[in-house]
Amino acid sequence: MVQPEVIKEWDTQFGRIESGRILDENRGLTIPYWRCTPFQPVVDDWVAAKTGLTADLESLRKFTETALSLGVGVLTVGHRHNDIRRSIRSNSMDYQYAVNGLIEEGVPLHGVGLSRGWAGVLLAAKHMPGRFESITAVAPAMMAPIRPARLWKAGAEFAVQTARNPRDFGRVLLDSVHTTRSRFGVTIAESAKLSIGGYVHDRVRALQGEDQGLQFHLVASKDDCFFDPDEMKKISEELGFNSYTLFCQGSAGHSALSYDDRLCRSVIATAIETMPNRERMMISHDTEVLGNPVG
Repeated sequence: MVQPEVIKEWDTQFGRIESGRILDENRGLTIPYWRCTPFQPVVDDWVAAKTGLTADLESLRKFTETALSLGVGVLTVGHRHNDIRRSIRSNSMDYQYAVNGLIEEGVPLHGVGLSRGWAGVLLAAKHMPGRFESITAVAPAMMAPIRPARLWKAGAEFAVQTARNPRDFGRVLLDSVHTTRSRFGVTIAESAKLSIGGYVHDRVRALQGEDQGLQFHLVASKDDCFFDPDEMKKISEELGFNSYTLFCQGSAGHSALSYDDRLCRSVIATAIETMPNRERMMISHDTEVLGNPVG
């Protein structure tokens, strides 16, 4: 465990959020985090979530608050490095350092990666064998090709969510703008990797062989502006994911984990099998448990 620098703490209805940063002395950089502890834990499990390409910690506020309301501890990890050449690997190293430094060994742990965050969680699971009980890919990058014909759906998602909840969703958008501006070089480098780089299928297969107790979950959104959910389903079946969830409610866009508490609840409940009322929280009519589960 490391000694973090706590910048701010505040209480929500269901738990406390600690915003801080930790110093990776070997790499000489600070890693921002939110560590969120419920007032009344329901399970021993924790979730460690990772941000998307243009996102900082604000994009996972809804996810953290939902986890706290369910009595689940959650750690979210952001980035400050400027490693353009190996940005995705550095993202994963940030995540690994935060998980090892801020969550006690032996705690049942579940990784969740939003968009390009999935690649970082996957790499972390490879380099931290036995640490995770499950890893979940939410609207994952580097699993299916980007479909330009779907890009118009981004405008629809932003318009609907801004109209529905202008303060909260506007805060997410401003956070994204600030993150992109402050890490412009890294954002461009990662965009290129996600657009023309290779997929992570072989890494999934390798990890399945190395850690057969690890559960794999994939969540796709019906109106994702980048990825075709039908292609995601085929990939989840080919790679033997334990579950595939198609999220169809509301605007069901690429960034749904940032604003839809129903999706947040479903992701957490799907991952943590000991959750009370688990079946009720899962999006059951849109969630398929595949026929050839891993492990």
